[in-house]
Amino acid sequence: MLLPRKNSKIVAIDAKACRRGNPLRYVNGARTAAQRRSINTKLVWRRKQVHFVTTKRVPANSEFIVDYGAGYWRGWAHNRRVDELQADIREARRRLASTGPTTSSRRRLAEAKEALEAFLEDSE
Repeated sequence: MLLPRKNSKIVAIDAKACRRGNPLRYVNGARTAAQRRSINTKLVWRRKQVHFVTTKRVPANSEFIVDYGAGYWRGWAHNRRVDELQADIREARRRLASTGPTTSSRRRLAEAKEALEAFLEDSE
């Protein structure tokens, strides 16, 4: 989740790595329209600390759903595309190493690199 900041730096929380003793890893972002209708948790700042507060009764075995905001999902989609393009580059390098420096394998690597560069330029 992206957190508001006074300066231009972006700060994010990712609870994925904190698996033990962290119930907040079960708070998920509302991405779809159906999930947005099910929002039951909100983010609250208290003395530079982030807290999650339920906004309505949450039945047992239900998911905590919070609105991360549209900016979060745009960033998520951007990062996912970068990951895909980087995977294409890794695959092209792997093929180049296994087949040798053929014209098609070099072209595939160059195209993969160009696709990533173009995407990053368009993102600025």
